[in-house]
Amino acid sequence: MTKTIAPEQEKLIDFKTISEEWNQYELEDRTLIKSKFVLVNIIQKGPLSEGVYQALFSSQNVTGVYSPVELRGTPGQKYSVDELGKHIIQHNLKFKQTVDGGWNEYETENSIIQVRNILKRVDKTSLFDSAGMPAYLVNFEAIVTVKPKTKPATN
Repeated sequence: MTKTIAPEQEKLIDFKTISEEWNQYELEDRTLIKSKFVLVNIIQKGPLSEGVYQALFSSQNVTGVYSPVELRGTPGQKYSVDELGKHIIQHNLKFKQTVDGGWNEYETENSIIQVRNILKRVDKTSLFDSAGMPAYLVNFEAIVTVKPKTKPATN
C-alpha cells in the first residue's frame, strides 16, 4: 500500500558533494563515451511511519562523446530520447569501461549517500550532435546506498 504524502510534508535536504568522478567507456566502433552522475536535489517526504521517511533523488547524467574522424557526420542538434529511439541503426553495441570513477559520495546532516552509475546499454543512431559526433542512445542504472552517519562517542 502506498501512502500519499502532502506537499507540506516535503523537505529539501541540503547536501555536500564529496566526490563525483567521470567514467569512460570505449565502444566497439572505437567511440569514447564519458559520463558522470550528478545529484541535483534530495527531497525528503514523510514520515511514512514513525522515523521512516522516503527520499526522492533528482539527478542528471552528463554524457560526452568523442568519435574517430571517419565516424563523424554533418553537425546536427540536440535530440530527445524519443527522436534518438526512432533513428537507431545498431542495437546494443559492445563496450568496455576504460576509466572507473568509482562511487560518487554525498553527505547530508545525517547520512552518507553513495551512488554508482552503471552503463547498461548503448544503441547507435543515424543522427549526429552539434559537433558532428554520432548520437547514441545510452541507458544507465544508478545503484544507491544510504548509510547513517556515526555519531562521535561522548564521554
